[in-house]
Amino acid sequence: MAALLVLVGASLLAMLAGGIAMVRQRGTTERRSGAEIGAELLAERQDTSTPPDDAAWSTSTFRGKGEALEAQASITMDEFKALILARQWRRVAPSLCMILGLLGFMLFGAAALLVGLEQKATGWLMLAVAVYAAGRIAIDFIRA
Repeated sequence: MAALLVLVGASLLAMLAGGIAMVRQRGTTERRSGAEIGAELLAERQDTSTPPDDAAWSTSTFRGKGEALEAQASITMDEFKALILARQWRRVAPSLCMILGLLGFMLFGAAALLVGLEQKATGWLMLAVAVYAAGRIAIDFIRA
């Protein structure tokens, strides 16, 4: 059981390290500040179940400044396959770490649930999701 939990933790760390490396390698970062972003953030956090014509909704205001930091990184399956076929391991390593880390986290987590914690229904469901995800990744890789 302890070995499975160590593998779950290692997979989680690999996934996080791959995500950070991918943002650093391929990502774009956008930093915004000012009253406009503050009002935008306030609007996102407000209860959306209130109808827009309600007086409380229309009179809400934001005073002050807000800050936002956004980071995005992506790679298409075509790029991913081309990098692997070209054996450019340094450029593909972050994406590979993310994918393998996520699959390892789900597979070892499912095994820990099934074997160690005896959560049969949750373990089988998590295993089914992991197998489905691995299958979709394989199919998309073959089609690219």
